Amino acid sequence: MKTKYLSLLLVAALPFGIAGCKKGSLDGGISNISYDVYVAGSIVNANNKIAAAYWKNGALIRLADSLTFSETRDIAVQGNDVYAVGDITSADYSTISAVYWKNGVETKLNSSSNNAQAYGIAFVENDMYIVGGAYNSSLGAFQAIYWKNGVATVLSGGSIANAIAVSGTDVYIAGVSGTGNDIKATYWKNGVAVMLPGGLQANAIAVHGADVYVGGNMSNGASGYWKNGVATKLTNSAVQNAAAYDVSGIALTGNEVYVSGSTFFTSPADSLYANSYGSIATVWKNNVAVTLSSNPLNNTAGGVCTDGANVYVSTEGVNNGPNDFVANYWVNDKIVQLSSGGGKGASPGRIMLAPRQK
Repeated sequence: MKTKYLSLLLVAALPFGIAGCKKGSLDGGISNISYDVYVAGSIVNANNKIAAAYWKNGALIRLADSLTFSETRDIAVQGNDVYAVGDITSADYSTISAVYWKNGVETKLNSSSNNAQAYGIAFVENDMYIVGGAYNSSLGAFQAIYWKNGVATVLSGGSIANAIAVSGTDVYIAGVSGTGNDIKATYWKNGVAVMLPGGLQANAIAVHGADVYVGGNMSNGASGYWKNGVATKLTNSAVQNAAAYDVSGIALTGNEVYVSGSTFFTSPADSLYANSYGSIATVWKNNVAVTLSSNPLNNTAGGVCTDGANVYVSTEGVNNGPNDFVANYWVNDKIVQLSSGGGKGASPGRIMLAPRQK
């Protein structure tokens, strides 16, 4: 149910570390959870409209009505306030507006005369940064944008900004520069662009000390990540004929690197899903693939984070049919289904944790 609207790729990632995982697996019981789990996303309501929502500890919170298309892709908690970012399509489908919701109250980031979308959010002290893209009618092209406290700044040469991470007062944004057939995976540190060799799209970013990790898609058809500009290609899934094709998140702890995404496969003719095409939600730990789905027909991983003892991954899958999508998140190897509120389906975005209020 992932909608693409105007974007190159609707993915993002959290710069959280991950700990407590066995090599090649996410096994282990759930221990000492002292965090609230927030998942951005959307639901499909009874009239087949996609409506923005998020989940807190599995409970659905609706953000938009059922008259237009809307969704959230990222979420953050600042003090007692919950912020979600995404976009809303006007009732006549003429305009897409980048928006954020603070405690359920909607604020548009762009004027009604141009189209824009929001993909990620982060805070530096009390300053709010939102990243995305907006159409420039004078140029006839999209530009990568970040909004600081609602004021837009164009990222030099960029066409979309997919994800954001902060380290101290430094702001890192992952996205794409260039247009048309000449696009390159790029990240910006405090507004200065860094091209990633062999990269097509940068979808996720995390920072550990002086090291910058960026996950994305490569121009040779592979998927992987760059550490300080040096590329690592992701291995294929253990599922037969499955190859890495998408990256949605990256997280770090110590010397370990975790990447969330999907692998694409074609089932062999003698298998249960004979000659089927599909995707499998996957997490790579130090480039060892772990599949999260028991139904390999159509599943994707949207984001990853940790509380230091438990690993959390948001996923989307097919329930009972090709148009019946279900949102989940995993805690280690345990799955939690997210409610669609009686609607026809649900789709998750990024997942994040906030210390549970006492």
